[in-house]
Amino acid sequence: MSGERVRKRGTMDFDNPTILEAFCMEWFGNRLASPLYMRYVSKLGLTGNERVMDFGCGGGVLAKQFAKILNHDGSVTCLDTSAFWLAKAKQRLKRFQQVDFACRDITKLNIPDSSYDVVSIHFVLHDITPDRRAEIITALARILKAKGRLFIREPTKASHGMPAAEIRALMRTAGLKEKNGIERRCLFLGPVYKGVFEKS
Repeated sequence: MSGERVRKRGTMDFDNPTILEAFCMEWFGNRLASPLYMRYVSKLGLTGNERVMDFGCGGGVLAKQFAKILNHDGSVTCLDTSAFWLAKAKQRLKRFQQVDFACRDITKLNIPDSSYDVVSIHFVLHDITPDRRAEIITALARILKAKGRLFIREPTKASHGMPAAEIRALMRTAGLKEKNGIERRCLFLGPVYKGVFEKS
């Protein structure tokens, strides 16, 4: 996904998953979790005309939920550095007209400042090498419009996650203000931070 992933012992290689890893991600992480993603997106308070950046879109499950609620004035950009998962996203979203795709690093994309109303980061940032996180959040903040919102959900357990305090610090340094944030335990996932940040 977008940014360099940390390859830890016993973790998945997102750019080159094994057949079993791809199967598990597709069926358990994508298809079975789809109703949960739908509920999550429905509670974000979107009006339907937003321009949305789905950062680290993976197989496009969350992007599909965004596409379902957007009208003809809205759009979704699916961004990922994995050609494998972006191909899955393209297949999943082929019936939606207002979706575009980019297989690039966000820091190398020539996107004009203040282009997006919404940036979504969903279980991605914790897998990016710590030395690249600030650079990536700064790049995402740059493309947000004034009063634009960044929605983030990340695991926070020590074995596979990142502290909520680090997320808040990264956002603050990039000029984003926390409007809402909560950390709570989720079934099967352990502790998860869910936050909303706004660009002033």
